Amino acid sequence: MFHPRILACFNRNSKASLLIVLVAALAFAFWPARPQTSERPGSEHNAVTPNANGSLNADAGKSPSVQNHNPADSRADVAAPTVPPDQVIGRFADWTKEYLKAGLKERAVLLNEGIALAQERRPIFKQLIKSDPQRALADAVPMVARQQLPQSIVNSLEERVAGRAVLRVYQSTPVPGEAPAGTTRIAEFENGKTYAAFAYGRRAEKVTWTPDASLNGVALDSQLAVSSDPLRVLEVGEIPDATKKAVTVCPVSGLKTAAPNVAAAQAITEETPAVEVYGEIVYLCNGSHTTVYRQTIIQAEGGTGGPVTFTGLLPAAPTPSLGTLRILYIPLTFQDQNAVPATEGKCYEIMRDVADYYAKSSYGRLTTLTTVTPPIKLPHDEAWYVQKDSSNGGDIDGLGLEQTHARAEARKIGFDDADFDCVVLRLNGGAKPTGGWGGGGSVWTYADSVGIVAHEIGHTFGLAHANFWDTAGTSAIGAGANAEYGDSFDVMGSGGVPTDHYNAQAKNQIKWLPSDYIQTIAQSGQYRIYAFDQPSLVPSQYYAMKIVKDSARTYWGEFRQLYTGSTSRPWADKGLILGWNFPSGSGSNIQLIDTTPGSPYAKDDSPISIGRTFSDF
Repeated sequence: MFHPRILACFNRNSKASLLIVLVAALAFAFWPARPQTSERPGSEHNAVTPNANGSLNADAGKSPSVQNHNPADSRADVAAPTVPPDQVIGRFADWTKEYLKAGLKERAVLLNEGIALAQERRPIFKQLIKSDPQRALADAVPMVARQQLPQSIVNSLEERVAGRAVLRVYQSTPVPGEAPAGTTRIAEFENGKTYAAFAYGRRAEKVTWTPDASLNGVALDSQLAVSSDPLRVLEVGEIPDATKKAVTVCPVSGLKTAAPNVAAAQAITEETPAVEVYGEIVYLCNGSHTTVYRQTIIQAEGGTGGPVTFTGLLPAAPTPSLGTLRILYIPLTFQDQNAVPATEGKCYEIMRDVADYYAKSSYGRLTTLTTVTPPIKLPHDEAWYVQKDSSNGGDIDGLGLEQTHARAEARKIGFDDADFDCVVLRLNGGAKPTGGWGGGGSVWTYADSVGIVAHEIGHTFGLAHANFWDTAGTSAIGAGANAEYGDSFDVMGSGGVPTDHYNAQAKNQIKWLPSDYIQTIAQSGQYRIYAFDQPSLVPSQYYAMKIVKDSARTYWGEFRQLYTGSTSRPWADKGLILGWNFPSGSGSNIQLIDTTPGSPYAKDDSPISIGRTFSDF
């Protein structure tokens, strides 16, 4: 078995390259923290104990859940109970079983208790939607039980939601000194209903927008726990919703299928399997077709319905990261604002610097052309967008509506957003003011900052935040949590412009750094990589290294040289910066790894510097 052990060495004749020596590791060890002078490996108190199958132990291998950070819903519910949340949900589940088994007289006696338990459960379940949407779906009242409960109970329960929708993902840049807003997801259904969405699994890992998705989940007020499954299998005994379209031709076999008599309130049986998808009830030949149909829908969600530019993520990101990027930059005000947020000259200055940053960091593969409009005034005052937004209990996506109205007003004066790849709004205030937001082909920026704009446009390329695997200094890759924005070397993290390029994995993801320039390592040996934060590539050279750890994590190593002479980061250009691509832990970007845990310099000295090693069993 190949266990990576990485030793960083320098080629003394070329400061722009780094020689990596990999050997089969015999022990898991970190070299001591920077201030120590000993050249002996540290003790094994940092060791991660592997299981017999080669994986990490339960604590070390535990993956943090990917959560959204939506603003709190302002609607008040019943005060949270003092008993543990699990007990509250469990007591209602137990009461439901007892109620359904009881006769009519016993049910009448149990009813008031059930109403009280359902009301007590409501705030607990609402919080669960935000903190653990997968658990919320698992703890939702089964449809068969729900359909037998009195309306006075159902009124306090979660709502079952299913239909055709767009799932938008907004990622932010925090205001210095304020708590980060993180990632916000908005689900807008075909009927116009909008929810603050909380996702897990594949939907949490995806940061590009899904324009024509089959969404199903459970909701309370304006908060929705979205299932990662695009379809919901109807329960045996469930009575299909008579108001929803019934499809009685199996989408897998094309054969006519049997369906219960909905008008007569006949329930689903083993012989009439059905799924709810896109808000329709689809009947299948047999239950085994569910798997095939599910995969078909997931694949369809990855498509766009038309020809696309081959760039960015596959499927293609909404904004091209290769060739020419056409940007419409709109300074806007609300009806009750008169002061323009930025002058035309300042807008062009910001975008000129962004264009220069992209030209160099993309190795000349991306050219940015910006058009700045005259100031645009939105049709409503600021409070209207704030109050209508789903984060305040409203029924719209405030950020999306700001974009829609700004683009409509720009078209009136001759600037058609259809002629551009990305639209940047420069504004003050609004639905969700912070440092900036990015998602789809849209950007919101609340300051004249090159770094914020470069960060948010990165989201339109399909990049998530560059994060940090935080173990509180106890180890490098042991038990820990995802620290959003934690990669201080990357502008998609907490880095800035012009020194902090997108990391090597991100550049590969958006096709700036092709795979031919990346050293993939699968055996012991000596390997040389060159600094990747330079304006051009030489075909015969490698600019990053990667090692596949397991099905979920891939190590990426990179060498930077723009920090040369830096007093604040004296280790960054003298060693290998190591991170791993860990989708189930951090989305779809990199997590920086601190290879010197416990040092006084925290993650500033995280690279593997000259003569030191990092090993992973």
